[in-house]
Amino acid sequence: CLGLATAVVTKYMIVQDFRSLAEGRLLDRVYQLQAVLENHYRHDGGWHRPRILHDLTWAALSGFEVRVYGTDNRLLASTDELAGETLKHMQKLGDHAQLPRPAPGAEWQDFPLFVADAQVGHLWLRFPSLPQERLFLKTADRFLAFAIVLVGGISLLISVFAARRLSRPLMELSLAVDALAEGRTIPLRIPDNRSDEIAQLGRRFNQMAARLVRQEDLRKQVVSNAAHELRTPLMILRGELEGMLDGVLPTTPDALLLLHQEAVRLAKLLDGVDELTRAQ
Repeated sequence: CLGLATAVVTKYMIVQDFRSLAEGRLLDRVYQLQAVLENHYRHDGGWHRPRILHDLTWAALSGFEVRVYGTDNRLLASTDELAGETLKHMQKLGDHAQLPRPAPGAEWQDFPLFVADAQVGHLWLRFPSLPQERLFLKTADRFLAFAIVLVGGISLLISVFAARRLSRPLMELSLAVDALAEGRTIPLRIPDNRSDEIAQLGRRFNQMAARLVRQEDLRKQVVSNAAHELRTPLMILRGELEGMLDGVLPTTPDALLLLHQEAVRLAKLLDGVDELTRAQ
């Protein structure tokens, strides 16, 4: 969006500058026509229609539509009367030459004519629509279309790259969470060599996974120790009971007391394992 807006603004500024330049050149021609007409009025001591038509010839060739009025607002001459003359000049330039014309709906503008600080008449004219401007606008449109395609393509590539760069650690984190939910704690580590929020989340997850690994190791050690501690009294109880059942050992109060002591020892071991499990 930013690239597109930049391209549009750039095109607008270039077109405005070109139009200002073209309008400035057209105004220079108008001022030149004013100066020529005023000089001829001063030299001839008044308006002479043939001289005015001659002065309007180059204006007609430039595409201006001009009407010259006197002080009494009477039409003295206009470029409409020079259609045949301008056609001859265009034929001399070649068959491909085209006479610029004012754009449809162009407004008439008034320019006064002064000699010795006194108004001696005025020009009423319309500016031509220059083919160079249309060509420039087409070129600017092509430039804008090219810029949009170029910026859009670059933006798409950057978006794909950014999306992959952003989604990769998230997918790794998701897989690690799934593994943790399934009880697989080794190995559980995701890359955390970045400096953004996702990397911080990855580091927190790695710390949590490391603590779970330590707890799992402790649990296994506790179970192993408990199994070892329970094996001895269980073997004693089993041997004593089998001997009594087979009649090998007498069922005496001392023998029963020994069995009771081993049972109490087993109960204490189980209570310790239960307390340790609760602490974890």
